[in-house]
Amino acid sequence: MSRITQLVLLSSSAKSFRPGRVIALAIGLFFCMAGSALGRQQTEHFWFNSERAGLSSSQIDSLRRVLTDATQSGLDESKVNYVTAQIALEEGDLKNSARAIAKALQQNPENISYLEQQLESGFANELIALRSTYTRRTVKKILSLDSLNALAHYHAGQFAMKEWAEFREGLSYKAELGVDIRDPFDIDRIEATGGFIVPVHTESVSRREEAVEHYWAALASSPRDKRTALDLATLFIVDNDLDGLERLVNWWQDYSVEDEYAQFVEGYLYHRQSEFDLAADYFEQALELIPADLRRVYSDPGLVERVTEDARKEESFQAFWSSKDVRMLTEENERWLEHISRIVYSELAFKDWSSGGSGLHTERGNMYVRYGVPEKEFHLFQNIYLEASANEQAKVNAFHVFQYDTGRFVFIRTPMSLANDLILYSPPATFYSSGASTGTDLDFVISTREKIREKPESHDFASNSTRVQFPYFVSRFRSETNPDEVDLLVSLGIPVAGKPESGNLRNQLESGAFLIDNITGVVHQTKESVSELNGSSIRKLKEGTIWTKTLQLTTKPGDFDLSVEFESFGAMSYIGLHRAPLPVVAFDNNTIQLSDLVLASNVEEVEDQTNSYGFTRNGFQITPVSIGVFGQNEPVYLYFEAYGLSTRNNNAEYQIQVELTENVDRGILGSLFSRFRGDKNIPGSIAFSGNTSSSTLGQYLILDITETPPGTYVIALKITDTRSKKSAISSRTVIVE
Repeated sequence: MSRITQLVLLSSSAKSFRPGRVIALAIGLFFCMAGSALGRQQTEHFWFNSERAGLSSSQIDSLRRVLTDATQSGLDESKVNYVTAQIALEEGDLKNSARAIAKALQQNPENISYLEQQLESGFANELIALRSTYTRRTVKKILSLDSLNALAHYHAGQFAMKEWAEFREGLSYKAELGVDIRDPFDIDRIEATGGFIVPVHTESVSRREEAVEHYWAALASSPRDKRTALDLATLFIVDNDLDGLERLVNWWQDYSVEDEYAQFVEGYLYHRQSEFDLAADYFEQALELIPADLRRVYSDPGLVERVTEDARKEESFQAFWSSKDVRMLTEENERWLEHISRIVYSELAFKDWSSGGSGLHTERGNMYVRYGVPEKEFHLFQNIYLEASANEQAKVNAFHVFQYDTGRFVFIRTPMSLANDLILYSPPATFYSSGASTGTDLDFVISTREKIREKPESHDFASNSTRVQFPYFVSRFRSETNPDEVDLLVSLGIPVAGKPESGNLRNQLESGAFLIDNITGVVHQTKESVSELNGSSIRKLKEGTIWTKTLQLTTKPGDFDLSVEFESFGAMSYIGLHRAPLPVVAFDNNTIQLSDLVLASNVEEVEDQTNSYGFTRNGFQITPVSIGVFGQNEPVYLYFEAYGLSTRNNNAEYQIQVELTENVDRGILGSLFSRFRGDKNIPGSIAFSGNTSSSTLGQYLILDITETPPGTYVIALKITDTRSKKSAISSRTVIVE
C-alpha cells in the first residue's frame, strides 16, 4: 500500500520540541512468548505524559538570580521561600520544595501563586494517605479566591476523574447458598443461579460530569494546557464519548494546537468515525513529531505477534503490516490504523496517574493492543479467596475484567500495584481449596500465555459502508507462459440491484484479488475498475442477482493467503471482503494432471483473446459463474485443461467421463470412485473419447441437467490417457434448483 511506507518507515530525523517538552522512549512490559514468566519493567514517559511542563534552564537561572538579589537585599522572606520552592521542584527535590512553599504560605496564606506552587510541590511532611485531603483543601481555597483558576480546576477535575475511572462499570455480588460461584468472574452465571448483582459507587456518573466541568473550566483559562487536554481526552476516549472528543478536537483546531498529542487524539477520533483517510493523515503527522526510537516501538510487530528477529528489523515492518492489511483496494492500511488507535487508547486509559508512565506497556495495555475493545468490560469489587492474614481477609479485591467472544482477561489491583497499573490475576493455593474451579482457566497468568500462543491478536474490521457476503471460485491452471508457475482465475460473485432486460448495467465498481505471503506481504495483485457491468455475466438466482467478475493472478507455488475484495459506489455504497489461506501446488509435468473445473454459463470459440468480463484460454471465451447453482433449464458448461498426455507422432488419445454424483456422507473421493465403478446413472452424465496433437488439452463440455432432480451434487470429470492408462480426476459441487 502506498500509505504504509509513510506510516511505518518514516524518516528517522525527529522534529525539535519546545523547551520543557519531555518525550522519551519507554521500555516496559512485554510478554515473553517463548514460555517464560510474564515480565514487567518500569516505564518512562511517552508523548502522552501529563506532568506539568518544566522550566527551561534559562528560566531556572533567572530564578536563582532573583533568589540571590532577594537574599542580599533582605526582601520579603515569603518571596524567598516561594522562589526556593520553584527551584527545588525543578531540581527534583520535592521534599524541600514542599517545605519551602509551606513556609511561604505561613507568611502569606492567601497568595494564589503560593497556593498554586503548593499544588505542584505537594505536601512532603504529610502521610501519603493525607496528601489527597490537603490537596483538595488547597484546590478549594484557590477557587474561593479565584473561581477561574486553571490549575485548581485541573486538580479538581483529576480528583473527580480518578474516582470515576476506578469505579466505572463497578459491580459486586451477593451469593447465597446454591449460587454457582466456582467461577467468581462469570457474572452472568452467578446472576442466573440466584446471585444478586450490586452496582458499586453509582455516584461515579456524577463524578464524571464533575470532572468534565472542571477540565473545561481549566481550558477556558488556559486553552493550550497539555495535561488538562490529555486528561479530558482520556475521559472521553475511555467513556467512548465521541461527541465530547470531537468538541475537544474542534477546541484544539480553534486554538491551533498541533502538537503530537493532539494529532494522535484527532487521528483516534477520525478512526473511530471510520474516516480512515483523515485518521491516516493525523497519525502520520503525529508519528513524524515523536522520536525515531519511539516510532519504532509503535511499529514493532512484536507488540501483537510472536515474530522472528528478522521480522522485528525496521526494514521488515512494512511487509508485516502490509500482510495484515484488511482492505487492499484502499490507500490506507486499516489494520495499521487500528493498531495505532489501540496504542493511543492504551497509552491514555492505562497510564500511571502518579508518574505519567506509559499505559501501552502495562498488562492491560498489552492485551488491549492485541485484541482491541472488549465485548464486555467491568470492574468487580469482591473478596475472592485472598491469601492474607486474618485482618486483611475483610478487604475487598478490585478486579478489571475484559470479556471477549474467545475468552477473557482478569486484572487485579494489589498493594504493590502502581496508581493505575493492574496485573493479571493468579490465585493463591487457598483459592482452589475453597471450592473454586480446579483447572488453570482462572489463573490468568497461565491462561493468557496460552491464549497468546493460540491467537496472538485479532481484528474485526468495521466500515461505514454496508458489508455484504459474496461467493467466489478459485480455479487453478498451469501457467500458459511458464510451466513452473500457476495461473489462478478468481471469479467473484458481486451482488447487484437487478438484471437489465438487454444490454449492460451501469454501476461504478472496483474489484481486486491479492495473494499475500505472511512474511513478505502482498506478492501478487490485480485490480480493476468498471462503470458498466456486462449483462451476459449477470445471473438471477433465488438468493439474489449477482454479477461475476474474473481476475487472474500468476504465481510460483507456495503457501499464501488470498484476499478478494470489491466496492460498489453509488446511491448505496457497499463492500465485500474475504480472506482465507490458499496453498498453491505446482503441476507435475511428468504425469497426467487436470486443472480445476470451471463452471460457466457459456463457453464459445473466439479468435480475439480479449475478454472484459470472463477470461479466455486456448481460443475459448469462458463466462464463469461464481456460485455453483443452476436451474434445471440451464445448461452447465465445464471448462478444463489436462496436462501430461502421452504423445506419439504428435498425437495423444484420451477418454473422458463426466458424472453427476449425489453428495453423500462417504466423502467426495469415495463418491467419485464409486461412480466410475458403475453406480446408478444420474441424468447429466457424459462419456466420450478424443485425440489432440499436443500433450496439453483445453476443452469444454456442456452438461444437460433438465432431468436431474433438484439437490446437491458433485460433478466429477475423469480423464484417462489411452496409452499410459494413467488417469486424473477433478470435481466441483453444484446445486440444481
